[in-house]
Amino acid sequence: MSQNNENFEICEHSDEISIKDFEDFFYLIKEENPHAILSKLGKESIRNYLNIVVNSKKLFLISCKINNTIIGYALFAQSPEYLISEFKKIRFKILMDLIKNLRFVGILNIIFSILRIDLILLKKNDINLIRKNLNLSLLAIHRKYQSQGIGAKFLERCLKHVFDQHFKFNLLSCEAPNTRALKFYLDKINFRFVGKRLRLFRYFYVLFRDYDTT
Repeated sequence: MSQNNENFEICEHSDEISIKDFEDFFYLIKEENPHAILSKLGKESIRNYLNIVVNSKKLFLISCKINNTIIGYALFAQSPEYLISEFKKIRFKILMDLIKNLRFVGILNIIFSILRIDLILLKKNDINLIRKNLNLSLLAIHRKYQSQGIGAKFLERCLKHVFDQHFKFNLLSCEAPNTRALKFYLDKINFRFVGKRLRLFRYFYVLFRDYDTT
């Protein structure tokens, strides 16, 4: 497969996720997003989480497909606050799942997020920008298809779709869990580093990218 490969389609999921698609999502979440709290949950909790996402008007789940197989996905929020408020109905189940699997760090990080302790290292103006603009919560490409230019092209198509179909935004924010992801966002997608978000025993790098449709 060539480095400039564009032989993929994007699909926004706004209805119940099929069994096949869910298995593809589940693999990507577990294998390609190991730092995400979502990856620490059991299979049923992840299924419930994704079902809420696809039925929300504030969250957008878009997949990257090749030959009808999901090889990547992006999860966006109209504001990061919806990543908490939209899941109130299953919040207790998520906590119980984390406790059952001894994921106490994940529980504390959720508490940090709810209490906004995780934002103490960011400037007030940057926090306001994050709340008012699109947030890229998760992004993953199957390792077989990485380093081929697909991730950057996929994200560009996703941004245009959200802007055209859902709401207008001027800025995109995201978080990189490690230096490898940080380098990808800085070098391949023209993000800029603005600060760090507190996680227990580590930091996430907070990044901005202006979105200009002209």
